[in-house]
Amino acid sequence: MKKRFIFWRELINLYRVLFLNPATILWDAMGNTITGVIDFGGAGLGDPAYDFAGLLSYDEEFFTMIAEEYSGIDHMVTRMHFYKSTFALQEALFGIENDDLQAFENGIKGYR
Repeated sequence: MKKRFIFWRELINLYRVLFLNPATILWDAMGNTITGVIDFGGAGLGDPAYDFAGLLSYDEEFFTMIAEEYSGIDHMVTRMHFYKSTFALQEALFGIENDDLQAFENGIKGYR
């Protein structure tokens, strides 16, 4: 069964959800389709490569399915990998800024 996704390409090329990830994507496993996206609190204009980096860091297979449907994604690969490489440090910084030792330790552990 071919996996189908609905994208509003003109909008998504400019709009960034802010860390699109499996927790913000509503997935219908029976229909094998995305039924919605939630949590737009940090959404705005920006580089969609950041959102795709979030997907890439969670599940390579799911990312591949989306990449097949999104025209122009091949031009974002370098940026996606750069953003992905910053996520752990962003978590460590969040931990410092919010006195969250667990977040800091989770973020910095790969650098010790």
